[in-house]
Amino acid sequence: MNAQEKDPWSVYMTPTSIHELFSKYEGEFQMEIEMNGLNEPVLISSSHKMILGGRFLELKQKGKMMGMDYE
Repeated sequence: MNAQEKDPWSVYMTPTSIHELFSKYEGEFQMEIEMNGLNEPVLISSSHKMILGGRFLELKQKGKMMGMDYE
């Protein structure tokens, strides 16, 4: 059975080689961002993981910017 004979929705929602590239970004990261006007860098903790059968890369970030916590 070739791709034209398959259900189009099934083909569309099946992870591809592009999704494999996204999976290389999975992990725990510490980021440092420098912004104009701020005297010190912004430190951010970021957690990246593939979800929903490897279809999406979810990023969760926590940090403090300009004295305020954000998530």
